[in-house]
Amino acid sequence: MLKHYEFKSEQVHMTKTAGKNVVKRNSVVIKNGKGVKSVVIRDGKKVRKATRRLTGQEIKNIRAKKFMPKLFHSCQREICTRKNRRN
Repeated sequence: MLKHYEFKSEQVHMTKTAGKNVVKRNSVVIKNGKGVKSVVIRDGKKVRKATRRLTGQEIKNIRAKKFMPKLFHSCQREICTRKNRRN
């Protein structure tokens, strides 16, 4: 794997739920052969964030520009289970 490969990507989705704006931000950063993926959900004043390391296979797929439909699934699942644990 090349050490000098850098990649940044960020997607922002905004929806309106129960009169509140919900902003969901998905981001991927790869630098020096290591990478992280994160999901940040801002619901009114509440902010929930989950970050995970990218696996070697995910980094290879990103470098090959392949679509991965459930890349952020683990981060979102962590946010949802953490939300339910607090209640």
